[in-house]
Amino acid sequence: MRFLLLILLLISTEISQAQSIKTQLRFELLFNKAKLNLDELYFDPVNQDSIKITTLKFYVSDIVLNFKGGNSPPQYYPVRQLIDFKYPESLKIKDIDVNQTESISFVLGLDSSINVSGALGGDLDPTQGMYWSWQSGYINFKLEGISKNCLTRDKSFNFHLGGYKKPFESIRKVNLYFKSKKSKIIELDLIHFFKKTDLSQQAGIMSPSQIATEKSQILAESFDSN
Repeated sequence: MRFLLLILLLISTEISQAQSIKTQLRFELLFNKAKLNLDELYFDPVNQDSIKITTLKFYVSDIVLNFKGGNSPPQYYPVRQLIDFKYPESLKIKDIDVNQTESISFVLGLDSSINVSGALGGDLDPTQGMYWSWQSGYINFKLEGISKNCLTRDKSFNFHLGGYKKPFESIRKVNLYFKSKKSKIIELDLIHFFKKTDLSQQAGIMSPSQIATEKSQILAESFDSN
């Protein structure tokens, strides 16, 4: 009898532990469907270019999770997290269980309420290198690297995309359905951005502008789920 009770207790404990494990949401960087690492060289077959990404970071905010079957109402999380591919731990969205999630939406960038609040702390601290000034606000997406096709002196490109005032609002909403039940990974494949960016003609954006909003839209369309 004691043995049976022990077995039941172990089973109950395992079930409880399994239920407490959260499926984490994380981001992954790709280049033409292959996993991309910073500071490594990749070939762009579209533009016949060799590209090295040295910096890639962006803000993710206002996450909404939708659940299978629509039996549970959507859950909103007022996240303001900086995804920085230099730091693997930043690629995980903490304190959000996406185990039963069917789809997700999030904002790429920071809304006007954050931008007009001035420089803040944590992921929003100016020391993160993602803040222009009180007038221009935050950089939503920063992409830097080196390209064979660039005509700049050091072959570098710099895309700092932001802007919260009309007509140059650059935040974009991303909607994705998860294909996998086992993992919840959001992929960003940069090949889509470089397909539509001629680095020999344009090697950088450093302020809010119409072209910055267009590039922001391209990047928003470059996300996919596994």
